Amino acid sequence: MEFALSEEQRMLQDTVGRFLADASDLDIVRKAAEAHEAFSKTIWTGFAELGVAGILIPEEHGGLGLGMLEAALMSEMTGRHVAPIPFIGTAVMAPLALTLAGSDEQKAAWLPRLASGEIVAGVAVTETIGARDGAGVSSQGDVLSGSALFVIDGPGADLFVVADEDGALFLVDASAKGLERIDLTTIDLTRPVSELRFEGVTAERLPNGTPAVVQQMIDAGRTMIAADTLGAGQMMIEKAVDYAKERKQFGRVIGSFQAVKHLCAEMAAELEPCRSLVWYAAYAQ
Repeated sequence: MEFALSEEQRMLQDTVGRFLADASDLDIVRKAAEAHEAFSKTIWTGFAELGVAGILIPEEHGGLGLGMLEAALMSEMTGRHVAPIPFIGTAVMAPLALTLAGSDEQKAAWLPRLASGEIVAGVAVTETIGARDGAGVSSQGDVLSGSALFVIDGPGADLFVVADEDGALFLVDASAKGLERIDLTTIDLTRPVSELRFEGVTAERLPNGTPAVVQQMIDAGRTMIAADTLGAGQMMIEKAVDYAKERKQFGRVIGSFQAVKHLCAEMAAELEPCRSLVWYAAYAQ
């Protein structure tokens, strides 16, 4: 069996890569980071116009109806170009939650809006992995209390997918009474996260939400982060090689020195196996 990308998958990745190369150059990324923007609305709108915001959403709800491998290829491109957009939460984890756990009415209400890029969704599931002292979300019926840390795509989100301490899933409107959002500062200003505090917040339960569904969401999110990192690593190697071809020392470009050649070759050799690991992790889901 040959495990390689199809022509359609390569075309999709190339199309998105070309778009981000123009739309998400470093000057734009720096401006978004320095302004502490939740995400670049211009880049996200263009991303949605390509249909990528709905990559996992079924066609009957306005999406592309593709799989996790295609989503990983898109995440690889967002990492390569450091695109400040809410891809992992809005285009992967939230649609997965709705598809697996939502009712037909919930799917019809929310999936088309996610696919079009009309709304951004944050995802609060961290406490199901491991909660810090005082953190965690409890539910009584459809009322939530507690706090959730490191909410993916939390800043700028219109809707939140929240897991409680028992693994049940809920939808919470960003404007819900009793909900407080606190944006957190991390080392990566292009991937912002938030803290959510719930004080008797009325939520909408996803009827088929279970710990198994939450774990599938987490697995998908981790795979997307790995793909994002893979794309960033590939770009860093290419930048290093380009620099080695330009920088001169002792009257020669440093890329002509054997020691520098070996360093570049070792970086490429260490990164390349990661590609097949990430692709297979996505393919297996």
